[in-house]
Amino acid sequence: GCALALSFFGLFLADFIFGHQYQGIGSLVIICSWVLIPRGLNMVNSSILIAQGREKLMLVSSGVGFLSNLIGNLIFIPIWGIWAPPACAMISECLVIALRAQQGFGFRLQDKTLSR
Repeated sequence: GCALALSFFGLFLADFIFGHQYQGIGSLVIICSWVLIPRGLNMVNSSILIAQGREKLMLVSSGVGFLSNLIGNLIFIPIWGIWAPPACAMISECLVIALRAQQGFGFRLQDKTLSR
């Protein structure tokens, strides 16, 4: 909901909040808002993994996401400038989701039933 709202009103809100001196920031706010979706999924999934005692999976996948974001920013900020951080954030958050999905999002499949 928040990403969708910022997509519609991001240009107006950025100009209203920050003034005319930051006129070009509206597009960046819109792009950054879409990172909230995978980040929100990862926050919920982290809570599930902690409750199930699978902190190692949470820590490893979060660490891989952090490193991919860091390395991506170091490589792409000189090339893409201000547009690199939201792109790298989206890639790293999706990478964390993929790593956790590969491990079953905290659920183990046994005999076609979900169990811990």
